[in-house]
Amino acid sequence: MNKQLKKITTSCLIAATLLASTGVFAMDSEDFNRRMDEGMKAYIQKDYATATNLFQRLYNEGSLDYEQEQRVLKFLDSSKSNQYGLPSKNQSNTQTTTQQTTNSNSLSTAEFDSGMAKGIWYFNKGMYYEAKDEFQWFCDYNWGKMNAGQQKYALDYLGSAKQKIQQWENSQKNNSYFPIPGTKLNFTLVNHSGNDISGIYISEITHDTWEENILNENLLSYDSSRISFTGTFDTSRFDLLFICVDGEEIVFEDIDLSVVNTATLTYNGYDGYNLNW
Repeated sequence: MNKQLKKITTSCLIAATLLASTGVFAMDSEDFNRRMDEGMKAYIQKDYATATNLFQRLYNEGSLDYEQEQRVLKFLDSSKSNQYGLPSKNQSNTQTTTQQTTNSNSLSTAEFDSGMAKGIWYFNKGMYYEAKDEFQWFCDYNWGKMNAGQQKYALDYLGSAKQKIQQWENSQKNNSYFPIPGTKLNFTLVNHSGNDISGIYISEITHDTWEENILNENLLSYDSSRISFTGTFDTSRFDLLFICVDGEEIVFEDIDLSVVNTATLTYNGYDGYNLNW
């Protein structure tokens, strides 16, 4: 199977998975998350009257699937309780039970790390849309259980994912095409993979063949090299092929090299090779 066919097959599988997991009549997830964000901002700022109004209007539309409905109801109940100074449906009227509930609802370090793990995995893979959704869901469901440090940690990752998405979308609008011959692209490659690299080959995502080796000499593990190449390109998005000295091949697809200044190649036994920038 050639490289282009692999990409088409992967895209079809992803699309099929997304269609299978989306409710036909449910509110669009992007619209739902935007509406939830509005309510959450008011809730975090303790503007419970506004938060209650926003959550109530969202719930009353009646176009939510079961999971969306449960998320809205959870925060609607909590916002109303704070607004009117009443215990929520899940709170006890006794001081002892209230204390027990507070303790049991607090996220332990292990629970927090486990809840963040999937989003961080997506983030490190460069799957920023998926990472944003994971972090947003985790914050929405667990915000009241987190301590201040956990909240900041989660929001930092959520903010970083949103920033990466914005950078990518901006690059699509402004930096996708190079109609002028002789365009030069360069970046610093840091090799923390534990393996020496003997060759790096590039291919525009619209092409099916690899170009010549752009690595002048072997890049040793835990060393770095400035990569620079010039050509007439249709796009700034490339596939990269790394060849290790032991013959192992590592491929990364669809990378916008116009926004990469420093790229770090790493390896761990959990998810293999990663290229982060």
